[in-house]
Amino acid sequence: MGHTPFGHAGQDALDEVLREFGLSFEHNEQSKRIVEVLEQVYPHFPGLNLTFEVRQGLMKHQSPWDQAEKQFHGASLEAQVVNLADEIAYNNHDVDDGLRSHLITESDLEKLSLWRVAKQRVEAHYGMITDDSIRQGRIVSAMIHVMIQDLIVNSSAILEKRGIASLEEVYRSTEKLILFSPEQYAMNRELKDFLAQNVYFHPEVMALSTKGQRILKELFHFYRAHPEELPPEERKAIAEGARLEIVIKDYLAGMTDEFAEEKAQFLV
Repeated sequence: MGHTPFGHAGQDALDEVLREFGLSFEHNEQSKRIVEVLEQVYPHFPGLNLTFEVRQGLMKHQSPWDQAEKQFHGASLEAQVVNLADEIAYNNHDVDDGLRSHLITESDLEKLSLWRVAKQRVEAHYGMITDDSIRQGRIVSAMIHVMIQDLIVNSSAILEKRGIASLEEVYRSTEKLILFSPEQYAMNRELKDFLAQNVYFHPEVMALSTKGQRILKELFHFYRAHPEELPPEERKAIAEGARLEIVIKDYLAGMTDEFAEEKAQFLV
């Protein structure tokens, strides 16, 4: 939620064009804007009427790409869990995608400690699986299990060691309480570096990212020059005093990849 089309590449493109107008784009802030301002489902106030803790979790979400430079303290345990659950999800999903798209192979992944640990678990449980897709799927699933298991055990130990017994103590903590063990962190770092080198910056992926960025920039400038082409709801917001660039930003950020591509082919 809050992400532009074309993932982080699209986010960077939209941020770049908005800076020409003294604005910026960051998808966590956009997520918060969606649930507090843009969604209109109650008669007397905007937003979704979410709890403070949920909204705090949205704002304090961190990853290597999102708000990585910020120092957040006092996030709820749930928000800290979600941060690392997100990491577990996207790292393993990207391994699966890389295998399916043939950007990487099992031989490439054999270099990784986490892959080898997961593969050993799968072979111990199932024996040798000859079907490639089933074998790969079971190993990726085992990687997820290894990461979750480590996170639970290590975080439980941290909470016990620090004597955390109340929500107030969680909020007062200046250090993160939900963490991987140092050993698991090292394996995760190795995996991230591998994905960056072999998937995220693969020429085919970079070409698609560059195309997506071009589409978003072209759509932004088109709608700014032709606001009459915006949908009725957006035109109404402008007529009521909303800033044009912000309306366009909200509209573009809510598009899917396919819808953005269709609009670009039709309009630009």
